[in-house]
This record gives sequence, structure tokens and C-alpha cells, in this order.
Amino acid sequence: MSGISHAITMALEAVINRATKKRVEANWEGRYILRMQKAYSILGWVCGMIACTPIVVLFFEVPSDISGWIALGFLFFSMGFAAALCILYYRNHQVAFDKTYIEVTSPLRKVTTSTWDKVVRTKYSYNAGLLTLIDSDGQKLKINHHLIGLSTFVSMLESKTGHRTGLGINRQ
Repeated sequence: MSGISHAITMALEAVINRATKKRVEANWEGRYILRMQKAYSILGWVCGMIACTPIVVLFFEVPSDISGWIALGFLFFSMGFAAALCILYYRNHQVAFDKTYIEVTSPLRKVTTSTWDKVVRTKYSYNAGLLTLIDSDGQKLKINHHLIGLSTFVSMLESKTGHRTGLGINRQ
């Protein structure tokens, strides 16, 4: 079973990572808009359906001991949290940038803006899946590594700031 789950995870990761290399075009204002992939929405709804199974189970059989209640509660809250996180990322997270400005909208709709010349440091956390830009004012712009067209952003970042990201994507 473990081999099958690893194979499924690797296949999904390959599909998701392919879209980060996709080339995006600037709009008529010269701005690029990067959005999250549709897979986040699908995964969020799947997790939401899994989170609802404990509720359905309770209609048919009530757990007789505490371990049953803990298992159902853990499944409900963990899958519910994953569902909310995935759906919020899909609906709200975006990066808009041009030759001067960077604007990042977080999953909770907090907008952070900076300019390329203010970026003093970049760091990438594989475990969190975030590329963090830190500017001279101390602002942190957190960017998910599964944005469609992220390679376009990384190319612009490296050309404007000279900072390497540590992301293993092909640059344009």
C-alpha cells in the first residue's frame, strides 16, 4: 500500500510542477498575473468530502469508546483544515508583477506590495512550499511554489535583483 501511495503522490507532484514552468503572457498593462492551479480547488473539495464522512458515519453507528470519537474528530478537523486551506489558496492567492512592482495576495486576502529594487533577500522553504521575498522595509512577500507560470516570476526576480531562489524549475 505504501508503494502505491508514494507513486500517486509522485505523479500528482509531477503534474502540479509542470504548470509552474508554463509561460504566461503579460496583460495589456504589462503586468503578469500568476494564479494557483485548478488542482488546489479539486483537492480542497475532495478533502471536504472526506471531512464529511465522520458526520455520515455518526448517522449509522455511534462510537462506543473514546478512541472512535478521537478518530472521527481527527479525521473531521484535519481534512476540514486541509480543505479550507486548499480552497483559500486557489481562490485568493495570486502574484501580480511588472518591471517595477510586485503585489502578493495571501490566501486570507492580505495584499503586500513592494518593488524589485527593495528586495534584499530571498529564501525558499521546500517543506512550507513558499518562496519568501524580504524587502528593505522588513515586509515579507510569501509566494506559493505551485503558481502557474512561476518560472516567469523567478526569471524576472533573478534579472532584477540578482538573487537565486533555490527553486528547481527551468527558467525562461
